[in-house]
Amino acid sequence: MGSDGNRSSPVIRGALLMDKLINMPPPPPPPNAPELSAASDVPVSNRKIAELHQKQTACASCHKRMDPIGFGLENFDVIGQWRDTEPVGKKNIPIKASATLVSGVKFKNLDELKELLQSQRHRLAEGVVESLLSYGLGRKNSFSDQDAVDSILQQAKKNDYRMRDLIFGIVDSEPFLNK
Repeated sequence: MGSDGNRSSPVIRGALLMDKLINMPPPPPPPNAPELSAASDVPVSNRKIAELHQKQTACASCHKRMDPIGFGLENFDVIGQWRDTEPVGKKNIPIKASATLVSGVKFKNLDELKELLQSQRHRLAEGVVESLLSYGLGRKNSFSDQDAVDSILQQAKKNDYRMRDLIFGIVDSEPFLNK
């Protein structure tokens, strides 16, 4: 996930993590937003394309939030295999997986990004529950589902939000049992 089939995309990956795991979906792009590929006429790295795109005023506010998270995942290629370099034109350049989040917090690599995400365990658990519940119900969650989400999280917190508790909570929830 998070590629166009040819290149990985820190933008797509950052937006996906914000939406599905951090529970802070970015807004949709404005209708006149240019494609990332339009940022440069010469071969440049994924990071450089995203940085050039951020310079456009209409795009900057959202991209400053989601791109850094995606940069932390750049060591994964289009099929999810680990890589240390990225092909740019006829060269392979080293991948820089570090970034500064909009909050000012910095990370140097994937391990540090994972630590930052794990420090937000409740937010991560909430994102996972909402995403899985929506998938299980075959629809978007509504306001009436919030009590079930809160109950699942309250129960799962007792065991430090184990995935098994989140899943069992979902399949035992009122919205899931009465869909």
